[in-house]
Amino acid sequence: MRVSRTFATAASLLACAGLAQAQEVHFNEIFASHTGNDDQEYIELIGTPGMSLDGFMVVMVDGDSPFAAGILDRAWNLTGHTMPADGYFVMGDVAVVNLDYDLAQGPHNGGVADNIENGSNTYYLIETTDPVFVESFHNSDLDTDDDGITLLTTTPGLITPIEIVADLDEDFATDETFDGALVLGPDLAGPWEPAGYFKPEDHPNGWCTDEWLDFSLSGLTPGTMNPASNCTKSGGGGGGPIGNNYCGPANLNSTGLPAVMSAFGSTAVVDNDVELTASQMPAKQFGFFIVSQTQGFVPNPGGSQGNLCLSGNIGRYNAFVLNSGAAGEFSLQIDLTNVPTNPPSSVMAGESWKFQAWFRDNNPGPTSNFTDGIEIDFN
Repeated sequence: MRVSRTFATAASLLACAGLAQAQEVHFNEIFASHTGNDDQEYIELIGTPGMSLDGFMVVMVDGDSPFAAGILDRAWNLTGHTMPADGYFVMGDVAVVNLDYDLAQGPHNGGVADNIENGSNTYYLIETTDPVFVESFHNSDLDTDDDGITLLTTTPGLITPIEIVADLDEDFATDETFDGALVLGPDLAGPWEPAGYFKPEDHPNGWCTDEWLDFSLSGLTPGTMNPASNCTKSGGGGGGPIGNNYCGPANLNSTGLPAVMSAFGSTAVVDNDVELTASQMPAKQFGFFIVSQTQGFVPNPGGSQGNLCLSGNIGRYNAFVLNSGAAGEFSLQIDLTNVPTNPPSSVMAGESWKFQAWFRDNNPGPTSNFTDGIEIDFN
């Protein structure tokens, strides 16, 4: 029941955020860091050709702890612009090809070579009736109570979030993301934050969660279609499939399919490279991963339609509440030195750990469900 209350609290907070479900403009590609001076950064939007971008903004919230987390770092107002005929709107440094919007504009803390700050950030695409109100919070903490929820998702009628995505850099264990953002990175093969990330062959396809754009400036596509990718650790994330599934198949969710756990990276504790993925979930639902060293089986805990496959000291990654997006999946790079059990644990060589995902569903009414479990033996 303790796990159930935790999930219900996180889910109810995020339900109040009022995330927009169907918009005509979306993030498509973000390139934030590269070799040398960062003068080729860009954020690519994709949308209906010719549509007005009045009232739309792209906002960045800093995630670097302990001093900058929650600060509104960038605020770009797109009022007065329209989506080009090709459907791509490129916001970038002046050297970026196919440029539509110079990132040096507007309230921000960057310069010519640092318009997108390196480090952990949460990116928002929002629509607002009052861009000046949003800009007024530049350099202010949007999460003063440290609950991971900002005013960007709690002012209905004034601000409508369209899409939220976050990246983590190499010191991610102490950093923060906000408002249930899909979290990408870090690129532990670097180790860096991801140089950039993309939606293969464009939105509405989902983000690659484990393959990054090239840190050395090759293969970038501002203003043109993104490349195809199977997004299975062939890029900067490194590693391959790990772990063994158990307690499956999971009970069917509203998609008519059982949700599935997978894991990528390395079983070597010293590598600290494990990324969990939950897939075959209903689209645009919130959830988080849970963890224990002990298998279990509890049918329908707290009224869920799924089965809890863990027991004992169960930890909850509820600091990283995720959204399944259009693809019905989410991923999280976990820190093996900070497993959120009570008290927090570190994974040791020779130990076996079990992971599962818990997510919201409507089947047919509001409920929750689970993936199967995955067991990883570490060495």
